[in-house]
Amino acid sequence: MKRNLFILGAGLTKSIFNSAPLNDELVNALLDFNPSSQLKILSEKYATHDIELLLTKLDIDIHQGGYDSEIRNEINADIAGYFQRFRFKPNILNEKRWLEKFALKSFNNDDVIINLNYECFLEGLLDYLGIWNPNKGYGVINNVLIDDSCVNVKNIQILKIHGSENFTQQPIFNKPESSSVTFEFNESIFPKSAANSFFGHRSVPIPFWKNHAVKPYIIAPSYVKIPVVEIIYLMIDAIEAAKTSDKIIIIGCSLRPEDSFLWLLLTTFFRNPNWRNRKSIIISPEANRIGNQIRQFWGGIVSNCLTEIPSKLENAIDELCALLNDSDAK
Repeated sequence: MKRNLFILGAGLTKSIFNSAPLNDELVNALLDFNPSSQLKILSEKYATHDIELLLTKLDIDIHQGGYDSEIRNEINADIAGYFQRFRFKPNILNEKRWLEKFALKSFNNDDVIINLNYECFLEGLLDYLGIWNPNKGYGVINNVLIDDSCVNVKNIQILKIHGSENFTQQPIFNKPESSSVTFEFNESIFPKSAANSFFGHRSVPIPFWKNHAVKPYIIAPSYVKIPVVEIIYLMIDAIEAAKTSDKIIIIGCSLRPEDSFLWLLLTTFFRNPNWRNRKSIIISPEANRIGNQIRQFWGGIVSNCLTEIPSKLENAIDELCALLNDSDAK
């Protein structure tokens, strides 16, 4: 089986929406979205507007009994609700014409996409163009109410290992002590496959999780990450894809040293008898810096396996497509 593995980070969202916040802008964005959020008090207490530092300190305080865990659920709900604004709408294809070429020419049968973003823009785009379908397209994350008229014909998998704004966690029937992760299915997220769905728009104002059994499921940007079993399954699937993929394509992801799972994926990808024939393509304005990080990690031996495209994604589509279609690309 020939396939490619994609790692898509916040740079993808930023290339489409100028207003999409970076990590150091997320606290202020969330406070604009929900002025009554506990984040205001917490940012003052911890003297930081860095979302990762703030939530890490909060997680430690929750562990030590300083806060109730419900405050964490409220913040997660705020994050999920905020990122709903970045859902795909078909008219954007007229404004950003490169998106259609990117979607149609980049992804092929059996590809695996690790989407680190909370928003569902990519899923909406691929669904609208008939490239991907959420039915058996989110790895082990399923919605049992979707009928088999929705078919993921290319078997492309989107693994959202940080959760998603449309993921929910809810009790398992007759097992109130257990829960499972599923996803919301409606036309505002999946414009083609859910066009005739009777499930309707079930997104409701935050905090919808209060007094309700269903909670949004994301893994918020903290240094303390404890995923549920379904997310661990997605991570295992990502590792298996790293073992068997021909190319790994990193788009808009900075590969920070603390992102240990991403480094595990890269190590798995190159820990192969044929590693010299495997290729890594990096697309980012900081592609050269990221490439140098990878070289330093392996002592430079993978230099010939790296292709760096120091550009915004919209300006790199032709080069990316050429590399994906060239089995001997360096």
